[in-house]
Order: sequence, then C-alpha cells, then structure tokens
Amino acid sequence: MTTMTLPRITPIALLLGAIGGILAIIGFVVSLDLGLPWLMPVLMIGVGILGAMFKRPQVWIGVYLFAMPYFLTDTGKGLSAAEVAIGGFFSVSIIVWLVWRMAVTRAPVIKTWADFLILLFIVLSGLNVIPALCNGVDPMSWTSEWILFFLMLYYFPIREYFGKDEKSFRTFLLLCAISALFMAIYSMFIYKQRMSAGLLYAYQLWSSRSVLLGPIFLLTIILSLIGIFHARLRTKLALLFLLAVNGAALLLTFTRTLWVFFVICMAIAMFFLRAGQNLRLIASGIAVCAAVFIGAMAYNPKLADIALTVVKNRISSSTQLTGGDYSFETRLIEAEVAWREIQQYPLGGSGIRSRILAWAPIEGWHNNTAFMHIGYVSLVYKVGFPTAILMFVVLLVFSVMAIRNVWLIRRDSRAGPFFVVSVGMFCFLPAVFVNIFMTGFFDQRYGNVMFAFIFACIAIVHDHISQQHHNDNRI
Repeated sequence: MTTMTLPRITPIALLLGAIGGILAIIGFVVSLDLGLPWLMPVLMIGVGILGAMFKRPQVWIGVYLFAMPYFLTDTGKGLSAAEVAIGGFFSVSIIVWLVWRMAVTRAPVIKTWADFLILLFIVLSGLNVIPALCNGVDPMSWTSEWILFFLMLYYFPIREYFGKDEKSFRTFLLLCAISALFMAIYSMFIYKQRMSAGLLYAYQLWSSRSVLLGPIFLLTIILSLIGIFHARLRTKLALLFLLAVNGAALLLTFTRTLWVFFVICMAIAMFFLRAGQNLRLIASGIAVCAAVFIGAMAYNPKLADIALTVVKNRISSSTQLTGGDYSFETRLIEAEVAWREIQQYPLGGSGIRSRILAWAPIEGWHNNTAFMHIGYVSLVYKVGFPTAILMFVVLLVFSVMAIRNVWLIRRDSRAGPFFVVSVGMFCFLPAVFVNIFMTGFFDQRYGNVMFAFIFACIAIVHDHISQQHHNDNRI
C-alpha cells in the first residue's frame, strides 16, 4: 500500500512565502487606498512572470530597460495607472530577487563596502517613516518616494548577469542603447505634442520642454562619441544615429547646464583620444553645428530665430546669479529654508516627502513643495545627516573606482567596450555631481535608474580589470 507524502517545506521556502504574503497584504491595502483595486492582481501577475524569468534573468533586465522610456519620460499628465503598475512591479521584483539571491545561492551579493552601504542606506531610509509620520506626511506619499530608491538596487543583477564577460557586457550596452534611443524619440514626441501649433513667442518653445531626461541623453552622447572611435563601420553608423537622436533630444531640453557639461565632458574625453581623433571630433562638431543652423534657417527661419532667442536668453541669464537668474535664486531660497529645518532635525530628518514653504521667484508666490532642486540639501533634509552621508560615501567610493579604472585602462584601447565605458564614466562624473546640485536626482526615477547604470558599469569594468591582472600574474 502506497502512502502519500507531502512535499518537504524548507526554511527558505517558508521565508519567501512569508515575505510574499506580507508584500501581498501591503499591496492589497495600498491598491485599495489608491482606489485602484486592479493594481494588486496586476502586480501578482507581474511577480508570476518574474518567477518564470528567474531561469532567464537577462530577459527580466531587458524588460526593465525597455520599460524605461515610458516609465521615466515626463508626459505632463501626472501619475498614470500604467506608471503605478510598472513602478510597483519593478520595485517588488528587485526585492524578491535580492531575497531569492541571498537565500538560494552561495555566491555573495555584497562584494564591496559600497554594496553594503547601498543596502544599509535603503534599510535606514526605511526607518525614516517614523519622523515623516510625526511631521504629518501621508504614508502613501512617503512610500511612493521611498520605493524610488529600490530602482538603484538594479545595480546588483546588472552586475551579476551582464558582467560575466565581454559578450554579456556588449549585450547590456546594446539593450541600453535601444532603450536610450526610444527614450529620446519619445521625449521629442512629447515635446512636439506640448508645443503650440502656432508658435509665436520664445517662451512657448521653452515652456514646452522636458528637462528630466537630459542627463541620460548627455551620458548616451558621451559614450557614443567615444565608442565611434573604437568600433567597426556598421557599429559606427548605428552610434552616429544614436548620437544624432539623443543630441536633438538634449538640445530640446534647453538646459544650459547640460550644454556646458557636454563641452566639459568632451574636453576631458579628448585626453584619451589620439591627436587625429581629436581633430576629426572638433571638425565634425563644427560641421554638425553649421549644418543644423543652415538647415533650420532653410526649413523655418522664424522658428530658428525664436530658438536662437531662447538659447541667448538662457545663456545670458547664467551670468546674473542674483536679480536675473531666477532658477539659481530659487535653489538658494529652497536651501536656506531647508537648512533651518535641518538644524531642528539633523539626525532623523524631517521625513521623505516632507514639504517646505519657500518663495518662488519665477512664479512670484510662496510654493509649498516636497521637491528641492539641490539634491544634497534635499536628501539631508529628508533623511538626516547619518543616512545621507551613507549615500554620499557610496558616490565617493564609486567615483574613486571610476578614476582607478580609467587610470589602469587608459592605454589599452583594445579593451573594447570596457575602455569606452571606463572613459565615458570618468568624463561624466563632474556632470553627475553638478546635476545632483541642480535637479534633485535622489528623489527622481531617472536619477536612481542612472545610479544603477553608473554603479554597474563602474563595477563591471573594475571586475574586468582585476580579472585581467589576475590572469597576467598567473602567466
């Protein structure tokens, strides 16, 4: 007589089941609170799809990258149901992956002190819910901003699955290039939709812009320009197309800081190119600018004249830090108000999504907002000095790694994508730190996605260089 035995339930299965149950309950409550009862079933289906993807995790990362053009682009219509679903899926999936990864496999997830500090930052920032609630922050508002930090955690699976060898790294860069291409095209499409059909004034051209994804466009341009000099003909043509589309998208942001840093980043990159390559780069840049100007004047002289007026106004206002550059004045006023609050709550912060009341010179009224332009001040204001310093140390550690990478690989142009990415990350570092000063970054979707990409690329190049040195020593 045969007996039926129940399958053995391991402690790991119990742990994952408990975590899954807790997340399901939280998700159900959140979906009801948002008035979106369908949200939880959609997320559960997404997690089911994610489970099927564990056998092919590269597919999961690919879906993540291909969803970014829609998820990151500012449509100007507020938070849509699709964005909530996408954000919920990717936030839950990365946590599930980390738990699964730590519980099932023996290989360590945490390989450096920076890895440990990233996870510690996420955990400690989660405790920030206490001061946030004490300061009257709505729990749902707090959660919606806190989970943006989870996007940074994609650094771990990207490093693991696309940092194995040169082939996997090339695949990752290809996926990122396709995502950046669609992101730029979609951003320009949104710009066209926003812009009035009958353009009469310069402010209409400027007010229709979207500045959010400018840093992504800039990074894509830098990597493409460096990559062109280390690629075959077919790849060169693809990079030229990617460069042209992202260049147009960057221009349409009308963000003078990014324009200036394009010049700065390329000036840094020229130190890693040969003299002939630098001459071709300068000549090509002049030719492209001339062609764009002549083409714009021939196609629509009125529109070109308005665009030039906007550019001149944007550049000239930069020289007037007070009394003229209202954007800079806004940042100083926000920082002054936030600093007074920081002095009251230096350790725990005022809470993520906590608001400040500050004078807005551009609008001409007091603005009650949870967003602050200076990201360093904003992070300290929200989570306190100790937790914010953890994040600052992470940035410092990866910056040192990027400098070390480019120093060790600077003369090895045969390193292919590792050389291109190493130089590109080094050139982009100044733009990262200045953009954090100008645009918040820490509380933005695109900012945390960029952190994941930058950290992963730096770590992958670092591991490649270490492996090469290990192999050389064995020989």
